Amino acid sequence: MSELTIHNRTLIGWKEYCHLPDLGIDKIIAKVDTGAYTSCLHATEIKPFVERGQKQVRFITHPVQFNDAIELECSAPIVDHRIVRSSNGLHEKRYVIETTLHLGEQIFTTELSLTNRSDLNFRMLLGRGLLRGHFVIDVRKSFYQDKPIPTQR
Repeated sequence: MSELTIHNRTLIGWKEYCHLPDLGIDKIIAKVDTGAYTSCLHATEIKPFVERGQKQVRFITHPVQFNDAIELECSAPIVDHRIVRSSNGLHEKRYVIETTLHLGEQIFTTELSLTNRSDLNFRMLLGRGLLRGHFVIDVRKSFYQDKPIPTQR
């Protein structure tokens, strides 16, 4: 499927499938959240460590909505540790990682903050820092983009 574009920007819906190959996540449904600047990913058991002099973080994620039986252990370099205001208005200090994200035919290196989203409907949010300049959002529809093709392991 070729991408739908408006003014050279890819058209996406209010939720889309994403692929995070560096983390081993073949597909995850992400909610578009223009109220958030930084994108975020559901993570539990978040533990920092140092490997070859580089600060990293190891965590567990459950990439499938409403299914904690599917569990992935991931690790990634830490790029920041910042205070983020969550949707309930509370401030939380979160680790921020940098990883590759595929959305439709677009591929980005992006920042994701890590937080426990167990009680929320979506395991990932796409913030406006990623969206700006690349996408136009149709809030009436979801899944404009094709599902990611699973990576061969």
